[in-house]
Amino acid sequence: MKILIRFYLFAIGLLLPDYLLSQKLVNLDWQYTTGNLSPLIQWNSSTIAPNGDLISVANTFHPGQDINVLITRFDEEGTQLWQREYNHSGSSIDYGADVIVDASGYIYICGATKASQTTTSDYLILRYTANGDLDWSDTYDGSASADDYAGSLTLDEFGDLYITGASQGTGTGYDFVTLKYETGGAIIWDRRYDRNGYDDIAVKILYNPDLGIDITGGSGQSAIN
Repeated sequence: MKILIRFYLFAIGLLLPDYLLSQKLVNLDWQYTTGNLSPLIQWNSSTIAPNGDLISVANTFHPGQDINVLITRFDEEGTQLWQREYNHSGSSIDYGADVIVDASGYIYICGATKASQTTTSDYLILRYTANGDLDWSDTYDGSASADDYAGSLTLDEFGDLYITGASQGTGTGYDFVTLKYETGGAIIWDRRYDRNGYDDIAVKILYNPDLGIDITGGSGQSAIN
């Protein structure tokens, strides 16, 4: 597994010519507002299905269930085709952070779930059919049984799923933790990366068929630095 920490993206923007930084006019094709987002949860994501449909994932308040994962599918004209909420258990806090679609149309979502405001979070992984039916779900509690937040996922050419994020370790702060699942929802392996006891937060995972898994993120003396 490769751990790549990249710090050059902001500098690239400073080197662009002025004409590339000028304002461009964009015509709004369509817009749609849905759900009741929690202002405390900033995670959301969207992706394009093989047929061109837009699939978005975020969160919404649900009376009696606290916060649920909210998944919505739109066609290219902006018509909502279906919408699903996922509630892990009771009044848990559940949200989606990333979403991808495979060549067969299956939808994969990662995020986090916690039983209440006072409990710890676990990775949450969901797989839906193209029609919005839940195929399987799983959660992951790290080695310290503390907070675990999944933030990014990708697929390889065999259909295996990889998820990464941040997981509190025992005496190591937050670590990169990456999971591999087979298509049926069984976990194949998990890997933890700690850099010198710092807080390590993984934010993006990509699969390269020639080189393997690339993970980017940050590392510091505390998660807020």
